[in-house]
Amino acid sequence: MRTSIHELKDDHFFVKKSLKELTFHDVEKIRVTLAHLFEVTKFHIYAEEEYVFPRIEEKPLIRTLMYQHVVIWNLFNDILKEEYPNFNHLSLLSEMMSLHTFLEEERVYPYFKDLTLEVGEVPKGWEPTFARPYDSMFDKL
Repeated sequence: MRTSIHELKDDHFFVKKSLKELTFHDVEKIRVTLAHLFEVTKFHIYAEEEYVFPRIEEKPLIRTLMYQHVVIWNLFNDILKEEYPNFNHLSLLSEMMSLHTFLEEERVYPYFKDLTLEVGEVPKGWEPTFARPYDSMFDKL
């Protein structure tokens, strides 16, 4: 599958817009939408961590973005496990996505405007590089 930096930016816009629209739908619609957004986000994170980030020299920035990937990944997992989606958790996910996309679009993507990648499907069981086992981010709060 081919993907480009432009398509990764489109992912950012789509996910942020969709998260903001969730408040206007019923619970089942929220679950279906979140599950779809998580699939889009999984591919996006995989493409960045496996194909884009290794090309970047600014390692502290990349490390920060990769830790943010874990937070986003875990938030999606936790929210999808909730019986009823908690709008505070959805808001936290939306805010994290906004911060994360700003950093990528301002600090990473400008260097790769014309980059096109051959990215396969996300391998079964793949997780972000810094992911660790946990029960729930919200249980510790």
